[in-house]
Parts: sequence; C-alpha cells; structure tokens
Amino acid sequence: YGQKVALIANFIMVFKEKEALEIADARLEKIMSDLKKLESAKLIKRESLQSYLNAAIQQLSRAKLLNKKASDLLFSAALATFSTAPTEISKKTEDAKQLIKESFYEIKSAYQSFLEISKRVKQQLSL
Repeated sequence: YGQKVALIANFIMVFKEKEALEIADARLEKIMSDLKKLESAKLIKRESLQSYLNAAIQQLSRAKLLNKKASDLLFSAALATFSTAPTEISKKTEDAKQLIKESFYEIKSAYQSFLEISKRVKQQLSL
C-alpha cells in the first residue's frame, strides 16, 4: 500500500500545485496591468522592471512544464500499477515528486521577482 499512498499523495500535490500556478498567473497579469497603468500615467519607467517581469514569466513557464511532466509521470505510474513491477512505479513516483519540488521552487522564484518589482516600483514612486 505504501507505493499507492505515495502515488496518491503526489497526485494531490500536482493538483494543488496547479492551483498555485493559476494564482501566480493571475498575480502576474495583475502586476503587468498595474505597471502598464503606471507607465501610461508617466509615473514609472517600465523598462527598468522588464528583466524582473521576464524572469517571472520564465519561472512560471518552467513551473508549468515541470508540473505537466510530473502529472504525466504520475498518470503513467498509475497505469503501471496494473502491469508493471513495483520498483518501476516507485521510481516514477519519486521522479514525479522531484519534479513537483522543482516546480514549487520556480513558483517561489516568480514570487521573489514579484516582490522585487514591487520594491522597485515603490522606489520609482518615492514611497
């Protein structure tokens, strides 16, 4: 039962991570919208923030890719429970777990980029 519990736990993590990605994407869209408004009002210069925006976009893209790979691997492991040796299922489950960790790290990095954007906007606005 241990492998099946690990498989189920990883499935839960993949789906929770997907929710976190959706929230991070919404946050990124809001940040980009706010920056556009501030730039239109000539309150900030967006080009000085572009590298942080690009970093956040890339980090979230990598997180989505890693999440998809983990999800695919877990589905493969779930199907393998009917026909494959337990060691292969265990390996796929562990590999998926590592991909999930890497994806969460990318989400965390994107939020660090968001914080840096916020800090720099406040500096430009002299707040």
